[in-house]
Amino acid sequence: MYQAASNRGIDYVSSNYIESGVEAFIFVIAVIIGNFFLMNLFVGVIISAYNREKELIGKDFMLSDS
Repeated sequence: MYQAASNRGIDYVSSNYIESGVEAFIFVIAVIIGNFFLMNLFVGVIISAYNREKELIGKDFMLSDS
C-alpha cells in the first residue's frame, strides 16, 4: 500500500512515506470498492447459472416435496 500510494508518476522518484492520510484512505477505499465489485460479479455468475439450470429443468429442483 505504501509503495502504491507514494507513487508520483512516470520518471518521478517515489517518496518513502505518505505525506498525509488521504492517500492511504483513498487506497483503502479503492481496494474495498474493487473487492465488492469482484464479489458482485462472482455472485451474479452463480445466480445466473442457477436460474439457467432451473429454466432447463422447468421446476424448482432444489425444493423437496414435503
